[in-house]
Amino acid sequence: MATERSAIRARTAWEPPRRLILSWHLQGDFKYSPDRTRASEVSLEFIAEGPATTRLEFAHGHLERHGEGYEKLRDGVNSPGGWTAVLAQYVAALK
Repeated sequence: MATERSAIRARTAWEPPRRLILSWHLQGDFKYSPDRTRASEVSLEFIAEGPATTRLEFAHGHLERHGEGYEKLRDGVNSPGGWTAVLAQYVAALK
């Protein structure tokens, strides 16, 4: 369940063990909005490449849905401290 501080509101697709899509509700000012029409999507796809290897394909799309100021959100998630850092922590946790 989402709280006022949660960026993720709901899953929009769940196809275990292959794919998960979540709605992202932080706006350009990095404040939460419950409005689904102003939410972008975070997509994770897990692709088996061997018996012990899985590739993660990650995308954060539809940022324009956030409306005016979406560029600030785009720049934040594309910055070195954004998704790149989050995914690096994920990789480190797997080792």
